Amino acid sequence: MERDKNEIWSGAYKALTVGDVLRIDRLNARNNWGISYATAERLFSEHRQAYKCGDIRKMEQVEYRLTDCNFHKECALLRAGKYNEALTELHRN
Repeated sequence: MERDKNEIWSGAYKALTVGDVLRIDRLNARNNWGISYATAERLFSEHRQAYKCGDIRKMEQVEYRLTDCNFHKECALLRAGKYNEALTELHRN
């Protein structure tokens, strides 16, 4: 049974739709679950902007993509609003 892409995904991220998760999974698979420094910095910036605007869905899209690529520590720092620390951690690795 195929799920409706607008249906809310029943994982840890409550604002994501099934379509969001499928799109991010395909994107990460196409990139071999790797993210360049430039892409990570762009995602951090997008997360910060979404946080300022209160866009929970966009924040969760960024968090899901980072977590799927094993950026767990950086993702936790973003969730805590510690953007400078997240960038420092990114450049450390």
